[in-house]
Amino acid sequence: MVKVGDGIRVSNFEAAQIKKEKEPPKRKAIKTIKSKERNAPKMEVDLHVSQLIKNTKGMGNFEILNLQLATAKRQLEFAIQKRIQKVVFIHGVGEGVLKEELYYLFKKYDNLKWYDADYQKYGLGATEVYIFQKVNG
Repeated sequence: MVKVGDGIRVSNFEAAQIKKEKEPPKRKAIKTIKSKERNAPKMEVDLHVSQLIKNTKGMGNFEILNLQLATAKRQLEFAIQKRIQKVVFIHGVGEGVLKEELYYLFKKYDNLKWYDADYQKYGLGATEVYIFQKVNG
């Protein structure tokens, strides 16, 4: 109990309530998105053949490469249609044939920019594609 004056007594709980009312309202914490998260790829496409089909028996390197490129093109078209700005194509390191073929595919589009994906996450085996969105109007 706290004695306020003129014989008025206020409990500690009531005093705390009054003090709380007098304080300016606290701002709610706004969750800030880190730049790494903001720039995180929206879509990943793993082009390792083991991720695309169950069995490569009877397939030569040419057929496998064509399957990988067809998958990449289909996923790229999907991303453009759905207005997804960033896509990471995981191609692996290997001899660099798939990577070069992907670059050749990307050159056919005038609204793309591509570069090596985040090294810490993918090593040298991935390419990130940025898709420039066309403004309708």
